[in-house]
Amino acid sequence: MEAMADRGEALKWQYAMMYDRIAVAENRPQRYGTQMQCVDGRMIPAPTEDPERLEQRRAPMGFGWPDYAGYLANFGAC
Repeated sequence: MEAMADRGEALKWQYAMMYDRIAVAENRPQRYGTQMQCVDGRMIPAPTEDPERLEQRRAPMGFGWPDYAGYLANFGAC
């Protein structure tokens, strides 16, 4: 699916979400910060690889939020 997203045959944000879902399911850190987990009654991001560069990885993926903080604002209690 990554190659399809690179060719414009799939949406990049969909590839990113799929990548993260699989990584989290395999107990690996996610790459794009899309997957959340419930901790102490709040939804928080699952562990993310290289969090200092998260915005740089997310930028070309075409997510509908201006930044990661905007994405996180969609989540609250669980």
